[in-house]
Amino acid sequence: MAGNAISFTQARTDDTAQRLLFKIAISLGALNPRLDDTAQRLTWKIVGMIFSAGSNPRFAPRLDDTWQRLLWKWASLLFVSHGGSAGQQPRLDDTAQRLLVKIAGLLGLPCSCSPSEAQRLLYDIATALQPTPAPGPGPSPTPCALPLAPVDLGASAGDGYVYLLWPFGVGATGYNVKRSLVSGGPYTIIGTVIANPFVAYTDFTAVNGTTYYYVMSSTNACGESINDTVESHATPLASFSYTPATAVINWIDSGGVHNGDLAVFNADPDRLTTTSITATSLGITAVTGLQSLTALNSLVCSTNALTTIDVSACLALNHLDCSTNDLTVLAVNTLLNSLVTNGQIGGSCNCASQAPAASPSVGPPNGIVAKAALLLAGWTVTTD
Repeated sequence: MAGNAISFTQARTDDTAQRLLFKIAISLGALNPRLDDTAQRLTWKIVGMIFSAGSNPRFAPRLDDTWQRLLWKWASLLFVSHGGSAGQQPRLDDTAQRLLVKIAGLLGLPCSCSPSEAQRLLYDIATALQPTPAPGPGPSPTPCALPLAPVDLGASAGDGYVYLLWPFGVGATGYNVKRSLVSGGPYTIIGTVIANPFVAYTDFTAVNGTTYYYVMSSTNACGESINDTVESHATPLASFSYTPATAVINWIDSGGVHNGDLAVFNADPDRLTTTSITATSLGITAVTGLQSLTALNSLVCSTNALTTIDVSACLALNHLDCSTNDLTVLAVNTLLNSLVTNGQIGGSCNCASQAPAASPSVGPPNGIVAKAALLLAGWTVTTD
């Protein structure tokens, strides 16, 4: 099998430039190179293989990059990792052929060909990167090779958890899941996973409202991969909640018009597309968890017993009626300041008829200034 693999990646002088790029991608362990891939797509896979979490984001490969730009990113990553002379510094205005000369030079290859001989340059690079043939018959120790980190990592958040998904890392038998509270680390290992063709991990220690940054490394009997995956982040958010939970509300989302109690609402598959909520005269005392309803633009919760209402993350909200409740002056001040911070131009807010009366005050926070700012932004604001 080893001999066949080496033969398959063996560079030939009569190979086309596209076929040589395919063999380079195979030699580097790039993700799923195909013989019918274009030269641009093969180069994108090669750059993706050598790009790591610590690399300059400018050098991250993009599918819409030109072949010349992908060669510049390849050469730039080599220049950073291998070092080079001033003459080997990749330039964005370098031609593709000149960038290939610089890639060959940064790999330590003596190249006497001219910059116009792209096929010959790729042949030299492919020859230098092809696997070393297996030794002949006889006892010989099997070299221990570190695994490669997965080429991607996806993170998605739910209520009280973050779900991670990543593809198989070449040579991996396991993975270390790492997390940080700041982008770029330092990271702490929070879990380990046994390798499968497609692997996932759920972080149930995540706290709602906190952004977490994740990377992944591969492991095997030889140790841990030199690099981690690219960083991915997510912020778990609470499901919408109100008190009492048995009250019936009406809402509108992409699936149509609905009504039901809290459990029915939070189980609705279109919940995150909710644009309008009406919950009046239900004895509700608090409305929280609206962070997950980023499409919400109308909230009517008048004639209840509200003492708490949080709309700080409702960036699309432009109609709010929380009149005839039990909001305090501080609650009204905080509410008006949240609407100012959210930045909607034009809207309506009715928070009058609180028991006892709660007119905006100088705070802090300053409700009088917030009300004036909303009026200047085209809002209609009604208060005690």
